[in-house]
Amino acid sequence: MIKSEGLIRPSFFMLIWKENKIIPKFLKSTILERIEENHIDKKKFYTSFTTDEGEKYSDLLVPYYESLIDQIMKDLGMFKRSRYYYNIWVQMYNSETDTHGPHSHFGGNEIISFTHIVQSSEQKCFYFLDNDDKKIYPDQKSGDILAWPSWLMHGVDMVKEDNINRLVVSGNIALTSYHGGDRDTSVDCIKTDTGQIIWSMV
Repeated sequence: MIKSEGLIRPSFFMLIWKENKIIPKFLKSTILERIEENHIDKKKFYTSFTTDEGEKYSDLLVPYYESLIDQIMKDLGMFKRSRYYYNIWVQMYNSETDTHGPHSHFGGNEIISFTHIVQSSEQKCFYFLDNDDKKIYPDQKSGDILAWPSWLMHGVDMVKEDNINRLVVSGNIALTSYHGGDRDTSVDCIKTDTGQIIWSMV
């Protein structure tokens, strides 16, 4: 269930997929070690979202998460009906850093976004925004993987607890084609050199 300012709403209100998976200790410790090496401005939350930073983690994240992303697409009935790619990154927050304000991940062909809460804080930090900009906090504990439509607005509250690094792995799944059963619902997608997203019927 999801709680929104006293109202109880079913979890499907925002989430389209959820699972709990604890990553191996060596993987978690290696990610944290690399963050420590690369986290320069300690007042800012750390993110490897940028291209240069992301390359520092691909050897760790891709082997572990590729099959999980395929499973998400299978469970949602998209695996055989679409071609897709994904990007994936790590983020870390603590009581000494700033945080990530409301935003979405939709840029034209992203269909599903997800976050794996590798190490949670006691407080619920991750939230969605509903149509009236009210914060909705899904259940979230260490190991939870939450997936939602990429256009949903979401953010992260400031971490209040001391001596805890809130560590997450997040990603987007983007479509290059979708086959919906007939010509009217089967489309291809390309991204031009200038960054434009163009959809066309097959």
